Amino acid sequence: MRERFENCLLNGRIVPVMPDWDYILLELSEADRDLTASQRADTHHDCKWAIITAYSSMYHSYRSLIMVKGYQEKSESCLREALDALYVEEGALDPALLAGFREAKHLYNQALYDGVYSEPSSKWIIESAKAIREAVRGLIPVDPY
Repeated sequence: MRERFENCLLNGRIVPVMPDWDYILLELSEADRDLTASQRADTHHDCKWAIITAYSSMYHSYRSLIMVKGYQEKSESCLREALDALYVEEGALDPALLAGFREAKHLYNQALYDGVYSEPSSKWIIESAKAIREAVRGLIPVDPY
């Protein structure tokens, strides 16, 4: 796993950066905004939009996590590799949450590109986005300043 992360670094798809707390807090805010949007879409039985915005919430949550460690992704697959190397291998993040992110990407692609979505899928992805957001909250300092 660590080797794939190193390859992402070598290929410039993950780049070292100084942690930027304004950016981290913006990503967390976007994650919260998208999670709220997915829940609102769910109450209106808009499964497609619920899936798309729940996935976006996950993505923003996870982007904030790697920024805390001093990295920024340039590739979605390398975001997953960074999370695996920096958090899952360290025992800080449940591997099931990262596996759920992979499944969520599949549901997102089906909804966005193929017009395939369902209520059970939208309910599952919203619950997964909530779990990821809560896990991220536990890994990021409450007051970074």
